Amino acid sequence: MADKSTDLTVSNGGSDGALIASSDLDVEGQNPDLEERSASKFDMAVGDLDLLRQVVLVLSISICVALIVMLFFWVKEPEMRPLGVYETEELIPVLDYLDQQQINYKLDGNNVSVESSEYNSIKLGMVRAGVNKPTEAGDDILLQDMGFGVSQRLEQERLKLSRERQLAQAIEEMKQVRKARVLLALPKHSVFVRHNQEASASVF
Repeated sequence: MADKSTDLTVSNGGSDGALIASSDLDVEGQNPDLEERSASKFDMAVGDLDLLRQVVLVLSISICVALIVMLFFWVKEPEMRPLGVYETEELIPVLDYLDQQQINYKLDGNNVSVESSEYNSIKLGMVRAGVNKPTEAGDDILLQDMGFGVSQRLEQERLKLSRERQLAQAIEEMKQVRKARVLLALPKHSVFVRHNQEASASVF
């Protein structure tokens, strides 16, 4: 009897060992699946990160291109100078003259502005054509008190006007000159242009 019990015990112990071994094998067999899932999640996270970087890069490039285009058009935009404020009866012949000469101008109410680079030639052409003078000269508009928020362009125009008047007074001090008027053409300097135009002046 002792031998039989011993055999059963051994046999039972062997079955338990077999069960434990089989369970260990099952766990080891499941580990590769877990590793594959972890690797796939990591790859997905890396892929999402790369996609986010691409989106940020595209947006950054788009913003830079938009800023460059805006800066280009701002540099190309001509600088306007007020020609004068006209009554309705005087405004019509002035606009007709500008249209006939195909001159670019901006109309704001009764205030007419033209490109600063063509201001001198336009004023001279209007005098030759006999176009009525404005009721309020464009120079007087620049000297009006604009209050707060005066733009840098307006300050530059005021500085140019003061220089024109100083030069005119200096010329009038000559004996053979009775009356003088000076018009300065100061080109806008740009860092994007290698050779900027030189300043010029017209004396009447």
